[in-house]
Amino acid sequence: DDELHTHIPNAIAKGGLIPIFPVHPESGLGMEEMLEFLAEYAPNPALDPTTDTEGNAIELDPEGELCGVAFAVRSDPHVGKVVLAKILRGTLAAGASVVGPRSDRGEKLGGLFRSVGKKKRDAIETAKPGEIVCFSKVEHVGTWEPFTEAGKTPVAIETPAVPAPMVTVAVEPKSRADEQKIGEALGKLTAEDPTFRTLVDPKTRELVMSGMSDLHLQVVEARMKRRYGVEINTHAPKIAYRQTVTKPSEGHHRHKKQSGGRGQFGECYIRVKPLEQGAGFVFSDKVVGGAIPRNLIPAIEKGMREIVEHGILVDGEVVDVEVEVYDGKFHAVDSDEASFKLAGARAFIDGFQKAGPILLEPVMELLISVPTDDAGAIFSDITSQRRGHVMDQWNEDNGAVTVIKAHVPLACVQTYHRDLKSQTAGEGSYTMTFADYSAVPASEQQKVLAEQGKKHDHD
Repeated sequence: DDELHTHIPNAIAKGGLIPIFPVHPESGLGMEEMLEFLAEYAPNPALDPTTDTEGNAIELDPEGELCGVAFAVRSDPHVGKVVLAKILRGTLAAGASVVGPRSDRGEKLGGLFRSVGKKKRDAIETAKPGEIVCFSKVEHVGTWEPFTEAGKTPVAIETPAVPAPMVTVAVEPKSRADEQKIGEALGKLTAEDPTFRTLVDPKTRELVMSGMSDLHLQVVEARMKRRYGVEINTHAPKIAYRQTVTKPSEGHHRHKKQSGGRGQFGECYIRVKPLEQGAGFVFSDKVVGGAIPRNLIPAIEKGMREIVEHGILVDGEVVDVEVEVYDGKFHAVDSDEASFKLAGARAFIDGFQKAGPILLEPVMELLISVPTDDAGAIFSDITSQRRGHVMDQWNEDNGAVTVIKAHVPLACVQTYHRDLKSQTAGEGSYTMTFADYSAVPASEQQKVLAEQGKKHDHD
């Protein structure tokens, strides 16, 4: 018994022993035994001290300069933001002012408490190293951020790595009232949960939220409705396709409109050429002999750049294309900037559609960790079912886990979390980052154009 009392706390602190307790929190069954074990065997904070980013241990000195870390944030309907924190060094007093890493302005605590259960909080006067406390009214301290006394600089500390979200959905508020409240609700929920993230996709202009699983996002959605009265609809996010050309072509458009009084007239002849990947859009003025007045050339370019931004085949940016304006006609009275802006845009659409246009799709880099026994099936699924390419693979955990590095089109992995969970009995996981854009196969392009393709009327 004496040896167990000595070594169990050390083993827990080093991660070699993980106690598991079956308990029933509503009836209390098993709770007393669990608490007795924690009181007897849980490691003292000194056995596993927190370190700063340089690897130096932060000593548990109650007389030292204050150093604490927030490990959770909660939103309380009565007191607002509540920060749960651990004191690592020094002593925190109830009336103190603290500062975090995102602001140099001190904020006075709205009380200092010890949390008891889900809702009850006992007020305390001070907290010393190793103690878990909570406080309110501090806006500039978030999850896993350190804090110290106002007027000083917080110590940068080592914090746990936050796993990257694997599941993303697009979000739309159900009503105008929900639209007005959704921003504040999502802001509070992201402050509470570092694995939940939201953003407005700059390419598709959709509001998207990301989490660890379908269940995670369902829980977030339920919280939004229960706490803030916000209801939402979700769907798969749009894919930000790009588009380019594969061969040179020429385009032309004459814009002519007469409706009594002054009319509109502008005519453009252009050449379209493909450029190397990453070149973007290049506009060249090759007009000679005054066929189009110099002051109207910027209007042509402006019309084309608006088309580049909004796309021709589908909604999405046009890339790696050069356009030369080499000829045209104008009318001394009827020609103006608006006429040539429209003529340039329509000529560009005409030339683009004759230049072997193709769609480009985002390709993601996946790092997939699966039990080695399942690796063959995952490998086959990636290459034969998802148009993917395996770039590398290796073993970890003495061969028990296989990590597969693959490049796969985003369109083929939007629901991959469900399929991987099914294929590996819940033991597989993955991370996903953007890799590059590549051409959509012709058969797939026809499907996308049938669903999302734009119609262009040249008349």
